[in-house]
Amino acid sequence: MLPRAEHPRPLLERKAWLNLNGKAWRFAIQADAEDDPPDTWEGHIKVPFCLQSSLSGALSELSPARRKQLKLKAAPLATNLPLNQALWYCRKLPVPEAWRHRDLRVLLHIGACDSAATVYVNGKRFPEHIGGSTAFCHDITDALNEAGMEADVLQLKCTDRPADGVMQPCGKQIKRGAYGGDGPHVPTLYSNVTGIWQTVWLEAVPALAHLQRVQVVPRCTSSGDWSLDLFPELPKSARCSGLTFEATLFFRVPRQQELVSERIQLGKTSKLTLKVPQKAVRPWCPEDPHLYGLCLRLCKGSSVIDEVKSYTALRTVDRRGDRFFLNGQPRYLRLVLDQGYYHDGIWTAPSLDALRKDIKLAQELGFNGARLHQKVFEPLFFKCADELGYLVFAEYPDWNGGTSTRWTVTDEYRSVATREWETVVADLQNHPSIVAWTLFNEFGPKNGWKHHVGAGGPFRTRYTPARRAAIIKKHCDFVRKVLRKVRKRDAQRRPIQDVSGWIHLSTDLWSLHDYTQRPGDFAQLLADPPLKLVDGRRGQPLLVGEYAGVGIDLGGPYGKKNPAKYLPGYPGRGSTGLPKTRSEALERISGLTAEIFGASHVAGFCFTQLYDVEYEKNGLLRYDRTPKFPKAQMRRIFNEGNQCGRWATAKPQKRIGKRIGTTQRKAVRKRIAKK
Repeated sequence: MLPRAEHPRPLLERKAWLNLNGKAWRFAIQADAEDDPPDTWEGHIKVPFCLQSSLSGALSELSPARRKQLKLKAAPLATNLPLNQALWYCRKLPVPEAWRHRDLRVLLHIGACDSAATVYVNGKRFPEHIGGSTAFCHDITDALNEAGMEADVLQLKCTDRPADGVMQPCGKQIKRGAYGGDGPHVPTLYSNVTGIWQTVWLEAVPALAHLQRVQVVPRCTSSGDWSLDLFPELPKSARCSGLTFEATLFFRVPRQQELVSERIQLGKTSKLTLKVPQKAVRPWCPEDPHLYGLCLRLCKGSSVIDEVKSYTALRTVDRRGDRFFLNGQPRYLRLVLDQGYYHDGIWTAPSLDALRKDIKLAQELGFNGARLHQKVFEPLFFKCADELGYLVFAEYPDWNGGTSTRWTVTDEYRSVATREWETVVADLQNHPSIVAWTLFNEFGPKNGWKHHVGAGGPFRTRYTPARRAAIIKKHCDFVRKVLRKVRKRDAQRRPIQDVSGWIHLSTDLWSLHDYTQRPGDFAQLLADPPLKLVDGRRGQPLLVGEYAGVGIDLGGPYGKKNPAKYLPGYPGRGSTGLPKTRSEALERISGLTAEIFGASHVAGFCFTQLYDVEYEKNGLLRYDRTPKFPKAQMRRIFNEGNQCGRWATAKPQKRIGKRIGTTQRKAVRKRIAKK
């Protein structure tokens, strides 16, 4: 059975595509300095799962002596490929004969490969792609053999991180040598990912021109009229003269009930507007995540050149004052931290059902969304979120593996992060579930330039004044540059959080991180946040971007208990310590969360975290997603019924009507109206 057989790009589906996942791939590891493919191969690897994952089967194909030579270790805390080594892939390319036509071009798509990848087709080398979080493709048509000749061969060379040690964005992937000594450590870094970790596939597109992307922007007028602005994007090499763009909107994704269709002549900058009939308006929200079907076409005269299937939703997001708004209504954010790790696939979900399951579990526990932490999640996760009405803060793996302080990064790092962020937004912005972008996590000195204290001394005394000024300027210029790029690329103009926690420079949402373990202390912090957490805030919505992290070790796929050097969670300051029982852990989680609900000036929170990851065991679920606490008790802690003050939600009238009579019902309605 083909792993991850579904179409990997749900917002732009063509009929002519071919999934290349599976175990037809061979692999070998050799010196990075070698540009020629290996003479012999070491075994088979199941794509799209990374080298270190159990689902790839690759490490089991290597002998113990070979794994020791390469210092490769499986999860937990799976090691990365040595810097002087490269991972090579090889397989035959089963290009359909019908695609070998002069009117078609054949594209090779790689969903993601960590972190630098070079493709070879029949020996022809294609430009290197740097960055482990974004999709890329090559037009391989001219490299294919003539029909009837020998089989086409695809090879790919991947390096985990460059041999010269250049810093790379890698998220929570652990650096070799981290967590040394006896500890104790709170293990917030996890297994490494090397190689392909998202679907590889072929696609046939028209040689004349094809739709590369179509950005969709929902708009709503003050009178409640909805429309969709569509902006088609074609490759730079496309010949646009005489082409028209056509879009048809359907009431549902199956694309059966047509609502409206429009066509425009393509120009240098083209915009097509679909006005949604009033009777068909159903704004997307967690309570009603309605999706509309789209059929998008390129035409020349009466002939259809290119056709793709897509979907969209009617949804607007913005921030006004200190509140977050969804479809013009204030919305309290009850988010949970999702790391996107799987015990068998590491960064790759074993199935589409696994993606959907994580969202449904979070919703069952009372959350209305998630902060997707230190990873660019695959497009199919967002499709599931779109279908289930899940509010998502999308993020990027900006952590650099602990290779430096969080305020000095290299020019190469800046280049990769900036380029990948632009691609992330371009590829994912049409998903209605994405309601905000989080550019960086805890970037810069903890508590800010003036308030930082830490190993090596405070930032304000660590360098000369001139050196401090240069570091601050370079940091600020970089963050603002990425913010400008993202804001320009996102046609929907979502709120942007420049940094989650620590230093904010220019942000639509203000977040603070605090892992205080005593609810009373946490209440005082929320009532009067110290200057180091809010210095520079100008009325933006205040979010508790991370809190709790309450650790209790209830076992998992790697044994009943952690090694002694790894704490399951944050012990707190002073004598707080870790909870000893489930009931104590749940009481602490409940107390901390209740303090946030009680602070009506706070616009939402993100709980750490949904599930345990390897040795970090502060999730509500184990790593295999089995509950650590009764679901009903967890839902009572996090559900919308706990919102109070200006965030209080009225209970559905139908439920009230079943319990009380007419007179009492009128009184309840009056009380709700007063709120």
